[in-house]
Amino acid sequence: MEAQIAALAEAQRWHYEEFAALRREFEEHRREFELLRNDVGILKDNDLRRRYGERAVAYFG
Repeated sequence: MEAQIAALAEAQRWHYEEFAALRREFEEHRREFELLRNDVGILKDNDLRRRYGERAVAYFG
């Protein structure tokens, strides 16, 4: 019985560590996505300015 408890505790620790690693990876990708989204927003704003002027950026932004 004690061996089973120890094995379950070890499995739980491993899953917790695996989850923490996945969470860190997710946060990394989320930050990259935010940067890309900001870049796209800047490009969209620049395109609107070039095509239609400042009022378009205020209206569509």
